[in-house]
Amino acid sequence: MIKQLVPFERQNSTIQQRDSQPWFPAEWPKAPWHLQALSAGQKLDNIRDSRPATQIKYNNTVGGGQGVNIYIIDSGVDVEHRLFQGRARNFHKCYVDTDGECFKDKVGHGTAVAGCAGARFYGTAQGANIINVKTFFSFDKYMFLM
Repeated sequence: MIKQLVPFERQNSTIQQRDSQPWFPAEWPKAPWHLQALSAGQKLDNIRDSRPATQIKYNNTVGGGQGVNIYIIDSGVDVEHRLFQGRARNFHKCYVDTDGECFKDKVGHGTAVAGCAGARFYGTAQGANIINVKTFFSFDKYMFLM
């Protein structure tokens, strides 16, 4: 099946590995606001009053934060999420929630915070380790601090 997708003249060619950077650009003109604010060069008053998104280019450092541990103290983190690329893990101790689960993020807030901090593409420190420290648990529609 794969041979049918590859042009005939390339089937016998040698594949060479090259040292290259990921496809993610060094400058990202339409980056999310939290990333643009890092490269603004000046204080932005607030999200709504800041310059349009196309006027601030985020200067990306691919792999920035490598070797750094970022502790997310929140509702939990989905440590299996693909954008964490295996860099997320749970903290040592575990509080067992009412349904027997301990570190699972049932509301998604902690995972979103962790994503802003260190997820591939959208994180400020894309090479950092994410440490899930779940301190909130949910009961119906309420969240409680442990």
